[in-house]
Amino acid sequence: MQSNILFAIGTSLLAVGFGAFASDFGGRKGNVVVCQGERAALLRVTEASAPNLESLVRTGRATWSPSVLDAATAYAMAEGLGFWRLLSPTALFEAVGTASPAAVLAAVALRETGRAGWYWPWSVNHAGRAYYFANKELAVEHVRDLLKKGENNFDVGLMQVNWRWNGTRFASLNDAFDPVTNIRVADSILQEHIVETGSLVEGVGRYHSKTPSLKRRYIAGVASNMVELQGTYIHALAQICDQARG
Repeated sequence: MQSNILFAIGTSLLAVGFGAFASDFGGRKGNVVVCQGERAALLRVTEASAPNLESLVRTGRATWSPSVLDAATAYAMAEGLGFWRLLSPTALFEAVGTASPAAVLAAVALRETGRAGWYWPWSVNHAGRAYYFANKELAVEHVRDLLKKGENNFDVGLMQVNWRWNGTRFASLNDAFDPVTNIRVADSILQEHIVETGSLVEGVGRYHSKTPSLKRRYIAGVASNMVELQGTYIHALAQICDQARG
């Protein structure tokens, strides 16, 4: 699957293509956003010339070349950092390459952990209360404390996968909060519901609950998010420079 991410630079469009993601860094090269006054452009660099390249990738100021969906990239996309926040929330799901439609999973993610138009990967829901942690380590620590207390009925990660029923799908707690792994597990769960019911809509509802009233409300919420996601997400890279100056 390929997603062309378009950035508007002045009156021209620069396409940064994310196709089949490479399995290695291919020499550790990258494209870094460079601000020139109010204008922005992408500069091709290597780690030799930019030792902080990985940090720039982690904060959404650069991408690897060739494109790699490593932890630094996935975390930046999941947190909506840098230029990723200027794109559609579906970008991460398109990059992962899911069996379910990327827009549907993104809409589910926004329903589960959405805040201010973006999802949050370091989230936990326990006893009806949502917790949004600043980083992965704090989220994992919180869940470990719950398990020590004998609690196992809680939801974890970007897609809020329930640990009691689906925790065995993850290799570890750390794995459960990995955005890519969390998405893939959620995609698998949703696909199982779709196969069982023969309906994408019904599958989305069952991802949350089989109780009719709860299911209907959830489907309506996801549908509303789908409408929001249908908007145009072509933004000026100059906004990145505005953020840097701010």
